[in-house]
Amino acid sequence: MKITFAIITSVVYALMVRLTYGMLNSVMEIMSITFIFIAPFVVGFLTVIFIPAHKIRNGWTAFGLPWLTAGLILIVTMALNIEGAICWMMIFPVFGIAAGLGGLIAFSFKQKKLKEKEDLKNKIDTFHKMSMPIAMAIPLLLGLMEGDRMYSAEYITIEEELIIPTTTDKVWENILDVKPQEISVNSGSITEKMGFPNHVKTELDKVDLGGTRMSYYERGLFFKETISKMEQERLLELEITTFPDQIPPTVMDEHILVGGKHLDLIKDQYVLEKIDNQTTKVTLSSKIYINTPFNWYCKIWA
Repeated sequence: MKITFAIITSVVYALMVRLTYGMLNSVMEIMSITFIFIAPFVVGFLTVIFIPAHKIRNGWTAFGLPWLTAGLILIVTMALNIEGAICWMMIFPVFGIAAGLGGLIAFSFKQKKLKEKEDLKNKIDTFHKMSMPIAMAIPLLLGLMEGDRMYSAEYITIEEELIIPTTTDKVWENILDVKPQEISVNSGSITEKMGFPNHVKTELDKVDLGGTRMSYYERGLFFKETISKMEQERLLELEITTFPDQIPPTVMDEHILVGGKHLDLIKDQYVLEKIDNQTTKVTLSSKIYINTPFNWYCKIWA
């Protein structure tokens, strides 16, 4: 019962922090070191602090219990449409680890007091009563101090290669004019499970410099791509224009909105290399703009 109380109380606290950041988004950034790393640390700390010491036997339990809190926060915020599945899948590993570390710190405090032979079985001692309001205020105070000061704009290039068992002219034809596709509801791709819209079709108005290729996805997502370089059946470079103001808010989570404050697509380049008469290597290089305090983590997902 006391463990349930600790978890629910910590979830309520986390929701209050999230709503506060949302209401004060002009001065407090959700995409901040404080919110992504410090806030879950405090949530984990509170989870364990609220539980009597005799209920937590070892460090593994202290590390694991805050993951239950994190999981419940995930469920509640998604059910209330506060956060989307895409953001949660990306951030949950960090959130859980930070919460677990907070739980370990709280556990070490309790163990220290136990060694001093203070009775913690059925109450939270004076030290913890003092530490809780301080800990609860930290994400709010640091969030106000941090704002967007830690943001670091960066351009990265992601490159992938694919060997396709067909002729180079056939590959070239499909890159220029991608036919409408039937979307399988059970395709099982990672991006689909994360909630990204599936590609529907791509249309090109002319095969020449300045030609416009429109890429359409489910739920109203689209990109405009303009041919900036082209070598027949060898090279196609596309400058990408995004329209964040025209994308329905239900398509992408606000924090990873393409063309938004934190993410944008800049350029795609296809390079075709003939291996033999029936084999083609395609190299796709995508230039992406990211702007967060933790670009190193965003690169993993890019």
